Amino acid sequence: MNIRLSTPKNIVMSIDGNDQKVLFDSYGYTLQELGEIMLAPPMEKHYWLMFAPDGLRDSDGRVYYHSDHPDIDIVKQVVNIATTCGLYFKRNQFYPDSLSEIGDFSYKNSYTLRKDYPIVQIVSVPGEANVDAFLNALMHGAPWPNEAARYPGCINCAHISSKTNMSVPDTFLIHGYNGLGQLIIQSDGTPLVYALQRGKQVMPQLSPLGHLQQTSRICLLDVHPAWAGLILTLINARYICYWAMFAVFFYFAAKFFKDDTTHKIAISFLGISILLAIVSAFFPK
Repeated sequence: MNIRLSTPKNIVMSIDGNDQKVLFDSYGYTLQELGEIMLAPPMEKHYWLMFAPDGLRDSDGRVYYHSDHPDIDIVKQVVNIATTCGLYFKRNQFYPDSLSEIGDFSYKNSYTLRKDYPIVQIVSVPGEANVDAFLNALMHGAPWPNEAARYPGCINCAHISSKTNMSVPDTFLIHGYNGLGQLIIQSDGTPLVYALQRGKQVMPQLSPLGHLQQTSRICLLDVHPAWAGLILTLINARYICYWAMFAVFFYFAAKFFKDDTTHKIAISFLGISILLAIVSAFFPK
């Protein structure tokens, strides 16, 4: 997916070759900007982005890297290894035990500033353990037994085998690590783990970025990252807070007014305010 500004107030998202124009706004610390945020229509579906060390991050932890981020080079190398190993399997019906058998995959690690070379470990499925659970955990980012050192910018590969490949397809896994020595996160919020079985890629299986399909407006919260999470929580809860304040007002009004008619009206508005506060919790964010 590519995101680009078409005008100062519009963004064009290219998803699977289809362009979608969406309104764009950037919000900072000024009272005018904060007021605009708090008065934004509740039924608009806003998609909030915040600055992070690795690019832009949304409230669900998805990361959108800037074009020259070092992790992009790691991802490209992971994809290169996966593609080449898939072709190798189709020719030989097995995966390589060493990448040197199929080419030179060395690369300059932008984090360690040295030349790195992905290694392949041979990993056997342990005993009669639950094979599906074992593979599922690996494909979702868990390290395999005795995985090589995980450090910033490294790429580790594993050739998974078992006593019989009749029950466990021959599997090749690739882990790519970011600048923090953690698995790179892909656009659906899950770890980027390439898994190949019998020449076919079974992971990652990216969703078509469905979280962006119904977006009315993309909003960039241009504040210090330390404050972004708190401010976003308040933004998302703004209408709950509004109606909760009305509920408090009508509660004390009902206590203050002794006239039966006025008391009943205040109680009625109290109930309506509480109901609207509950409904506001389900508004699109």
